[in-house]
Amino acid sequence: MSDSMAITGVGETVNLSEADLMAQAQQQSGLSDWGEDNFRAGLQILLAACANEANLSTQGQQWLQHDMLHWLTNRLQIQATFKASPEILDVPIERPLFILGLPRTGSTLLHRLLAQDENGRVPVLWELSRPAPPPRPETRATDPRIAQVADEIERTIQRLIPDMATKHSIDVQAPEECNSLFQDSFACYATGVFYHVPTYLAWLRQQDLTAAYQYYKTQVQILTYHYPGRTWISKNPDHMLGIDAILKVFPDAAIVYLHRDLSEVFGSVCSVQHSLLNMWRKTPFAAKDIGNITLNMLAPTVDRALLERKQANPAHFYDLHYTELTADPVGAVERIYDYFGYALSPASSAQMQSWLAQNKQNKHGEHHYKLEDFGLTLGAVQERLADYLKEFP
Repeated sequence: MSDSMAITGVGETVNLSEADLMAQAQQQSGLSDWGEDNFRAGLQILLAACANEANLSTQGQQWLQHDMLHWLTNRLQIQATFKASPEILDVPIERPLFILGLPRTGSTLLHRLLAQDENGRVPVLWELSRPAPPPRPETRATDPRIAQVADEIERTIQRLIPDMATKHSIDVQAPEECNSLFQDSFACYATGVFYHVPTYLAWLRQQDLTAAYQYYKTQVQILTYHYPGRTWISKNPDHMLGIDAILKVFPDAAIVYLHRDLSEVFGSVCSVQHSLLNMWRKTPFAAKDIGNITLNMLAPTVDRALLERKQANPAHFYDLHYTELTADPVGAVERIYDYFGYALSPASSAQMQSWLAQNKQNKHGEHHYKLEDFGLTLGAVQERLADYLKEFP
């Protein structure tokens, strides 16, 4: 693959060659040890897909360069952390809990509710964005990385999509999806939410993700280093691609699989996708094109999840429907904990109730959407996901 790739915008060229990006990351960080280099195939394919498919504006090219340097710099800092404190690689990750399912199925509600458990280790956005060096409980509200990540969000999503909070609230000190822990290994399906990169996503769907989850585990060890004895609790729709890898790397994992009416799921996802995907494009997608883009992105993920789940021990899975979760959130948590053998203290249960009282649904405004606005019908969705609907009517 060519190492001299550049993406040209209006009036300037942003150098996005693999060699230049890696050199810049080394210069910015003052570090040079990359550890294993198995991330480079994903880096190369993502760069090619962005050059050929993403149709990036000048601002989009600049932000892609920012993203790439961020992820590469994280790798260098992670490797430096292990060299300085090799004992981190011995940190046990016992009985971790993974929340997965299609987007917009209640995973944010469940994840943030579980963050109230005093025995849980639920990572917040700034920690996931910059996991090394290991965060400490005593500086969790004052770490300088908080301001760095908050500034990035303000300069991008909050400025370019002012109504984003009604679709998905973003708070640097709130629990968030662990996408960035996979972006650091260039094996992140959610990258397709921000950049239109079909060939990269097609390549990723064919990969054995065990190595990506092994690297994910090392980052979890960093994030839990100063939080001993707590249960790692992660949520990410992309985990649907990695069920087999999760159970290889975390043999005692507990998996909560969320479900929701497909018309609600896809209408909501298309609305979010329409906003995010158009942030960086030179020529924005029309709303009517977003439906098929979204369906083609999510349906193969659902297919892979079904296949890998059928091959796994069913005891690892607990199915939860959105209506069940929203009708009685704490009761749903209690049933999940009973099923997997976790303990829920009275204090944690009370804290969950308190959090719910302070965080009513639609707190940031109501999110309005219709499936038809995005060129998609419920019949088309149901036809494409017929196998899923047979398993989960």
